Amino acid sequence: MSKEILELIERVLPDDTAAMDEIDARVWCFVKELAFEEIESNWCWFILDGIRSKRPMDYMAKYTRSLDAQEAIDTNGWFFDISNILPYPWKDNTVITRCRAYKWGPFCISPKSFRSDLSIEVLARLHAKIQIVDYERNNK
Repeated sequence: MSKEILELIERVLPDDTAAMDEIDARVWCFVKELAFEEIESNWCWFILDGIRSKRPMDYMAKYTRSLDAQEAIDTNGWFFDISNILPYPWKDNTVITRCRAYKWGPFCISPKSFRSDLSIEVLARLHAKIQIVDYERNNK
């Protein structure tokens, strides 16, 4: 599930509200460990305890647009370093926002780190957070 979300984040344009809404719905389901189904008529459909359920899109957290909304994604113990990288000539001279996430282990050695280079900070940070949640779930 996280791979699909990461790919959507990498491809989305910040002004594509429909795609951003779909990412928000998928992230909400991912965080809650629910199976995302679809978005239909402003409703997010998902599977909850084997039952097809829905939630209005208006009540979904806007993870793709708000750093405050991303605070609900548990990344305790991880540290974020955000920096803007000068324009890349091979990427249409766009400024890239780099988000590095680190988790420090014994003796200040980082056992795991993630890097996301995307067009805006909120997407770069969300991309890193999805990787962290997936890593934490798979490495308990």
